[in-house]
Amino acid sequence: MSRRPALVPCLLALALAPALDATLRGPKVPTVTYHHVRDIEAGDPPTLRSISCPRELFASHLELLRERGFETITFLELQAFLEAGARLPERPVILTFDDGYDDHWFAFQELERRRMKGVFFVVTSVLGEPGRLSREQVKAMADGGMEIGSHSATHVDLRGLRRRRQMEEASASKRVLEDLLGRRVVSFCYPGGASSEMTAGVLEEAGYWFARTTAEGISRITGKSFEVRSITVRPDTRPADLARRLKAPE
Repeated sequence: MSRRPALVPCLLALALAPALDATLRGPKVPTVTYHHVRDIEAGDPPTLRSISCPRELFASHLELLRERGFETITFLELQAFLEAGARLPERPVILTFDDGYDDHWFAFQELERRRMKGVFFVVTSVLGEPGRLSREQVKAMADGGMEIGSHSATHVDLRGLRRRRQMEEASASKRVLEDLLGRRVVSFCYPGGASSEMTAGVLEEAGYWFARTTAEGISRITGKSFEVRSITVRPDTRPADLARRLKAPE
C-alpha cells in the first residue's frame, strides 16, 4: 500500500511551522522609561539629576523615533493585539513615565502635539499633591490618548510585604484609576523596579496584564507578562545612544 499521500499534510505542516512559530513567539516591543522630564538646575541633588531628562533632549528623542520609523503604542493596544489580533505597527515602541510627576504634563503635551502616545504610571495616594499630577490632569491625559497605569497606591516595594498587603496596593490603585478614568487599567510598574514570583501572581489575580521592571533590555511578549524589560533614560542619553539601545535601523 502506498504511503505517499500521508506526506502531504506533513510537508504542509513543515511549510507553515515558521509562520506559526513566529506568531507563538510574539513581538519584541522596546519599552523606554522616563522619570522627570525637566531641565536640570545647578542646585539639583545628584539623585534628582540622575532621573531627569531635559526637555530639549526629550523632544530630540521623539524626533529620533519618528525619523527611524517607530510608532508609539500603549499596553492596552498590545493587549488587543495578543487577545484579538489587532494591528501592531512594524516598529512598535512603548514610552513609559514613572511616578506621576507634574512635569509629565509637559511630556504629554509634546506627545499629543506629535500624535504620539505614552504610558504614565501614577501613585494614586499622592495625586494632586505638590509636584505631582492632579486627578484632572490624569483624566485629561487619558482622554487625550495616553494610557494611565498603576505604580501602586503608596509607592512601597511590594516584595517586602505580605501577600494580602501586596494585593491591597495593587487592587486599591487599580480601582481608584478605573473609577477616575472610566476605562480598564491593565499595566503596572513595580516600585523599586523589580518583582518577585509572589508579586507577579498577585498582579495577575488583581486583573493586570503587564508589569514593567527596570531590568535593562527588550522583551518579547507572547501574552500576559509581568517581567517587561525596559531602557531607562538618563540625563545624558543622547538620541544616538537611544537608537543604539533600541537597535534602531539607520
